[in-house]
Amino acid sequence: MNLKTLAAASAILAATASQAVIVNFGGFTQNPGGALGEGLFVQHGTLNTFAGQILGTVQGQSAPTVFFCISPDKVLPLPASIDYDVTLAYGPMGAVLQHAFGLGTANENEAARQLELWQMVGDDISLYQPSGGNSTAVNAAKTAAHGYSETGSAWYAIYTPKNGNTQTLVTTSYQTTGVPVPEPVTVGLFVSGLAAALRRRRRR
Repeated sequence: MNLKTLAAASAILAATASQAVIVNFGGFTQNPGGALGEGLFVQHGTLNTFAGQILGTVQGQSAPTVFFCISPDKVLPLPASIDYDVTLAYGPMGAVLQHAFGLGTANENEAARQLELWQMVGDDISLYQPSGGNSTAVNAAKTAAHGYSETGSAWYAIYTPKNGNTQTLVTTSYQTTGVPVPEPVTVGLFVSGLAAALRRRRRR
């Protein structure tokens, strides 16, 4: 199957998987119950922002989901309950979400992951500077993100806010019904089934 057909297959699956959900976020803190998971605080101009995991609980679920931001020009108001449309996607961002950066701490690894995602959407991550006394950790995360080039693809979920002024988020889990993003075997079965259906249609 060529890349054009694979892209079409992904779009079809995404269209059938889209759902509306509400995600509840805690405050802007790494303390228990807060919305910030593993990651690092960075300085961007006069703003002190967070590069790392965002923890939110999908309404109807008991455990929080780990999210990352892909719209750094937007604000995620915290605490908040936000309406999203959720869609499955297949591409390099999915591979970045699963990549092991291999840095010294979990906070550095997750900061590198967020910085890489921001870089993928065109953000200049060189503008993010250390915040307080964390220069060694932030510089390690920036170096890892700069030196990383993803060539693979994987499934992931995009949470697009119904309010356009709020951040768009991505995650490895499709948590509207507790169903994980498809494994490679499942994806292969879907794509091969779609290809067979397309062949049958051409014969008619």
